[in-house]
Amino acid sequence: MCLKYAELERSVGEIERSRGVYVFASKFAHPRSDQDFWNKWREFEVQRGNEDTFREMLRIKRSVSASYIQTHFILPMQKDQTDKAVTIERKVGLIRKRDENENNGEVDGDAKDKDNENRFGALKN
Repeated sequence: MCLKYAELERSVGEIERSRGVYVFASKFAHPRSDQDFWNKWREFEVQRGNEDTFREMLRIKRSVSASYIQTHFILPMQKDQTDKAVTIERKVGLIRKRDENENNGEVDGDAKDKDNENRFGALKN
């Protein structure tokens, strides 16, 4: 759609507006999968632009390409972090179950009081 709009702007002589459409559309065009878009923008800059506008197009292309590469590196890391969080939650759940099972067993009231005194004593020092 953006290519058609850029072509329309170019046909009526609005070169800067056409260039603006290309810049806007570049955010959505992956350099590897949308070769048609990048080739048309390159042809446009060769025909209508100058060295600065051509370099700007190349800079934007590199920037967009880098953003797609970073996205692919970040996604697997997020998955690993999610897996680690699930593992930690499972371990915490197992520890809680273990503690509940220990507390449900018969415990001497005196032994329990002594244990609590030892804990509090350790905190006082």
